[in-house]
Amino acid sequence: MDELKRRQAVHDIAVQQADLAGIFRANLAFHRHLFGCCNNAFLSGAVEAASQRAHSVRFLVLTNAQSRETARLEHHAMIAAIENNDREALIRLCRDHLPASKLAYLRAYGSTR
Repeated sequence: MDELKRRQAVHDIAVQQADLAGIFRANLAFHRHLFGCCNNAFLSGAVEAASQRAHSVRFLVLTNAQSRETARLEHHAMIAAIENNDREALIRLCRDHLPASKLAYLRAYGSTR
């Protein structure tokens, strides 16, 4: 937990400073550590592979200040769910965290389907 919180603190600072490259790197570090803690090498590897393929899409969400803050708050909610041993909340939070990148991509490229 300490390492996950440390990585999120780096993300918090980057969001506060609107440091887009820093946010991107800190977000990757947060999610790598989060999924690395699941003790399922197949799952963490699959998440990492999907993450790498979606870098350009994931970066689009960073152009919006509200989206950056929403993601930051969602990370803190994930940490709280882990601390509270609330597996269902963590699953829901991780699932609900993904659509922001998809929506940013659709807005940028003109499709809303």
